[in-house]
Amino acid sequence: MSTFVLIHGAWHGGWCWRKVEPLLRQSGARVYAPSLSGMGERSHLTKHIDPSAINLDLHIEDVTKLLESEGLDDAILVGHAYAGMVITGVAEVCPQRVAHLVYINGVVPKDGEAMVDQLDAVAASSSPPGFEGPLREGRISCRRPALPRKSSSAGLLPSRRTSPGCCPGYPLSQRPPSAKH
Repeated sequence: MSTFVLIHGAWHGGWCWRKVEPLLRQSGARVYAPSLSGMGERSHLTKHIDPSAINLDLHIEDVTKLLESEGLDDAILVGHAYAGMVITGVAEVCPQRVAHLVYINGVVPKDGEAMVDQLDAVAASSSPPGFEGPLREGRISCRRPALPRKSSSAGLLPSRRTSPGCCPGYPLSQRPPSAKH
């Protein structure tokens, strides 16, 4: 039986998968569609958490904690738009729990690349001349830190690991000091 973890894009919530979830379940799959911290029905958290703490690292942690608490192995992570950054980060931090990554109109970042690095190409082709906004001005940061690879094998993910715990190697709180957010 396949297990899908559907991750919404920015300014959405897990609700955006409501039409997809029953179709996957009808095929016999287990389906999880959480809302990321500070988004969707969890947007109220911005009143209790410093808004600057609601970032890519927290969203990666949201998903890794879901995988760990539900005991999910061989999960198929599906990320829409911004969630491409999230699922890529989860695969780096917790590869032994991930079978496949699926990007739906998603961002596929390189090590150290920020969301703005992806958006600039789109904005340059579709924005009016002189467009400025919070992303271009550097007020919003969705930078994915460069993490050392544990495997040089070809393919999207390193081979499965047998080490205990969800996040061996680099807990979110102990990222390399050179990582910028």
